[in-house]
Amino acid sequence: TGPLADGQIEFTAVDVGQGDGLILRTANGVIIVVDTGTRAGGKAIKTYLQSRGISAIDLLVLTHPHAGIRKQAAGVLSHVMAKQYEWR
Repeated sequence: TGPLADGQIEFTAVDVGQGDGLILRTANGVIIVVDTGTRAGGKAIKTYLQSRGISAIDLLVLTHPHAGIRKQAAGVLSHVMAKQYEWR
């Protein structure tokens, strides 16, 4: 999609198995990823970000500290730089 108008947020839901799998993009270019899910989910997040030419995200939020979720987040971060992350 193209540029967003001031104040708009693009909200994309990606099927990640377990977890939320949400990607938000603001008008000023901030990218936020919420959860990466299972192995297939982590791959889906990476594929989506790569297809959009996104090589860095501003914030990665993991909503629960499940070991598998953390592992998949690490896999995503091996392909995409995150400026900040938060584990809940």
